[in-house]
Amino acid sequence: MFSLITLRVAEIANDANVSVPVIPGQVVVDDANGIVQDGNLVFRAGTITKSSPFSVTYRLNFPCNNSSVCNASAFTFPGPGATFSYYDSNGVVHIIDFNDSTTVSFRSRDLNVEVTAGTILGKDNVLLDARVQNTGDLDANSTTLKFRLNDTNGEVLASYAVPTLCSQGTPGCTSSSTFYQSVGLNTEGVIYAALNDDNSISECPIGNYFVVNCYGGPSTQVYSVGYYAWRS
Repeated sequence: MFSLITLRVAEIANDANVSVPVIPGQVVVDDANGIVQDGNLVFRAGTITKSSPFSVTYRLNFPCNNSSVCNASAFTFPGPGATFSYYDSNGVVHIIDFNDSTTVSFRSRDLNVEVTAGTILGKDNVLLDARVQNTGDLDANSTTLKFRLNDTNGEVLASYAVPTLCSQGTPGCTSSSTFYQSVGLNTEGVIYAALNDDNSISECPIGNYFVVNCYGGPSTQVYSVGYYAWRS
């Protein structure tokens, strides 16, 4: 939430507008009757004087399923490029840049999965080692790790509970990762390790899938040899 108050006008400002850039990844949940135009949230301020300034409050949401949001460590409001434009009493247009801004730190939750090793014992016997790690700034609640065949929505070959994982930035954190050793799968193929695919917790979706090609397992081969003899 941010209040933008225009007190820099020494005369009557006619047909005034306040233009605020829309930050990549943000969602405007309350536009305060503003209009999104060319990547900016524009407020029609009308006529403004020093004794009757214009003030507006709008609300933003930053969904963590957007890479622009997940990769950010802070956001600046109203941001570079925010302007106040108006016409003076002579009909001359003026555009004022708002140099004052507020920077707010941003922290996100981010779980990653990685297949660290694997062994193919046969076409119906694959063993995988996997690691789930919390690489974000916030602690993460429990979720699920699934091993799927051939696709992110493919057949579930195995499913494991992922416990609560703290962030490495949390004081006293001792469990920011967990390991799954010798996960047994009953088929070879393209295996997807899918983490939090039901979105049970809010976190950045970067690194939620890991794909391995598991082919070439030894198979039993049976040969039939026939012997024939002729007598003259």
